[in-house]
Amino acid sequence: MSYLDQRGHRVPSPTDPAQRQDLLALSLSIPSYKSCASETAAAQYVSALAAAGLVASAAQPVYVWRTDLNAVRVWDGRRWSGESNLQMELSAVGDVPVGSGLSVGVRNGLIKAGKVATSGTEVQFGNLYLDTITFQTPFPNDCVSVTLTPLYGTGSAQWNFKNAQQFCLDSMSKNGFRAMLPGVTTPGRHAYSWTAIGY
Repeated sequence: MSYLDQRGHRVPSPTDPAQRQDLLALSLSIPSYKSCASETAAAQYVSALAAAGLVASAAQPVYVWRTDLNAVRVWDGRRWSGESNLQMELSAVGDVPVGSGLSVGVRNGLIKAGKVATSGTEVQFGNLYLDTITFQTPFPNDCVSVTLTPLYGTGSAQWNFKNAQQFCLDSMSKNGFRAMLPGVTTPGRHAYSWTAIGY
């Protein structure tokens, strides 16, 4: 008859004859990390474990290493959680496309950030469009917000933002974004820092 040892592993009693089921019970009782490339792959792994007899719970969760997120995710039988404590409460109010692709509710968030110094040369429709910024790793689901901060400075700072117009977003997706300066019709050098939040 099997029992739980001091580490919480289910092991056979020393007097029991060897049985394959005991080895399976031992294997399923040892927490391990499985690499999964997507949320779908992680869900399939959870289903496979359940079919083998391991039903995840808060006391016996399932761990996966999400290669698309570069993060550990934990399934407690009800929901996925992560090592990050960044929780985002998402909402979408208004007409499409404001809420297009946005999953309303509380989600685990990711933050990306960077700096850009570039010479904007594309003038169209009375605006100056800057280069598209592509995230090194796309957000798994959606980019919710990108905040742009003008960087003003000359000389050793190497920034050269001299236009009083505020940056706006021309486009934004889980893959990246593009900044623009409305009403600016002269090509020039511009710099900004950015922070993107998504899930």
